[in-house]
Amino acid sequence: MIKKLQSLHDYVKKNYEAGKYDASANEYKQWTEDYQAAATTSGHTDDDSDYDMGCQQAMTDHDHGFSFRNYPEAAIDFGNLVSGNRMHEVADFIKGYNAAKKDIIDKGHL
Repeated sequence: MIKKLQSLHDYVKKNYEAGKYDASANEYKQWTEDYQAAATTSGHTDDDSDYDMGCQQAMTDHDHGFSFRNYPEAAIDFGNLVSGNRMHEVADFIKGYNAAKKDIIDKGHL
């Protein structure tokens, strides 16, 4: 087990040093900026949950005629897992956004 973890570590380090994760880092930065923008521009109070803010952002995108964003929920969940739950706010926001997006699409509000 330890050898597999060391091998995984070496693989990730090699690819990181080669710059192969730069696109992912930029995408993560965009996701967090979207999250922050939703938190500051949608009139939410600090008591609103991250999930609720995600739902509200999906409704706002729909109401303003914007295309829905494609947040990779599984990738964020994995990042949250390996980061010791440090990405839980972003994960909750994305879960709320994706749930509201699905609800809007399923109800045929497009």
